[in-house]
Amino acid sequence: MTIYEWIFLLITLYAIVCSFIPDDKISRLLFTTFSSLHLFIIQGLRGTHVGGDLPGYQTFYQVTTNFSDVINGKFEIGYNFINYIFNILQINFQTFIGIISFFVILIFSIYIYKYSYNLFISYGLYLFFGLYDFGFSGLRQIIAMSILLISFKFLIEKDFKKFLIFTTLATLIHTTAISFFIAYPLINSNFIQKIYNKFFVVILPFIIYFGGLIVYQVLKWFQPLLLVKFNLIYSEGFGMDEVFIILIYLSGILLPLFNKKIKKDRLYISLQLLSSITLGIQLLSPYSYYFTRFNLYYYQFMVIFVPYIFEGYARYIMGKNKFVYLFLRYSALLIFFFAIVFFYHGYIQTNPHKIVPYSFF
Repeated sequence: MTIYEWIFLLITLYAIVCSFIPDDKISRLLFTTFSSLHLFIIQGLRGTHVGGDLPGYQTFYQVTTNFSDVINGKFEIGYNFINYIFNILQINFQTFIGIISFFVILIFSIYIYKYSYNLFISYGLYLFFGLYDFGFSGLRQIIAMSILLISFKFLIEKDFKKFLIFTTLATLIHTTAISFFIAYPLINSNFIQKIYNKFFVVILPFIIYFGGLIVYQVLKWFQPLLLVKFNLIYSEGFGMDEVFIILIYLSGILLPLFNKKIKKDRLYISLQLLSSITLGIQLLSPYSYYFTRFNLYYYQFMVIFVPYIFEGYARYIMGKNKFVYLFLRYSALLIFFFAIVFFYHGYIQTNPHKIVPYSFF
């Protein structure tokens, strides 16, 4: 068993111990602190060889010593600037990746503490979706993803200026973050929302039927080198990820049937619409892994949407029969535990982000 597989087992232990604390606020705070600290220790204190893209990032970091490198560097200007600042402060690369990990885990912790209705499920999904593991390798994108979590706060608060500032910052770190700009009018314009909801069921078959052509053209325009990994046949890549996001989307759509009040809940509206975007992009992912990585921007919001859905249905059942509620609730959590354990074991064996073998700095 690798060090990564122990993570969820210990997070489960933290959840059990903290569940005995009567004060819910203190319980949530301690659980978040212990779990996030554990995630940071493993990721933030890793050696510079743990992560497939780290050698390339390290080489770039070491040569970004002049301000001209900010403008002419191989990456986005925002990421180049971060490298330049840390370099002139004479901070080594090992400390640099530790600071990035601290920032990423801190933002994630604040995000789920504020918005998640079930922290245990959120941490499990953070591992399940590969978000945590991706942070070992994809430095630019994981920073951009974290900044978009900050943007989410201003998205649901309808603060366009701050949303614009943070989403722009994310785009300066990784250009693909520009896609998140569509979220603001989609979530905050009733007119656009109505049109989108009516045509989404039409868009899905279109995506499935013409998905190969869509992906081919996108890769041809933006990332032609990735065409070597382009799958022409859709069914070759369709799998558990696609099934899971379809279930999330459908479960979210049906939830208002059991609780009509959530139709006016800003958090629900935002997450449901973001889940539809996640679904649309995921249906293109079997054609190219590029879309799988791109979809991580939206998958991170499912980390709080799934607990929202779970607790929403749970409250409805509790109102009908408390015994049935307790039985189904803990049965579901037990199934969730084993599903994450078995999945994560298999996932680590594939080692997609080259994080095995592990060693501290």
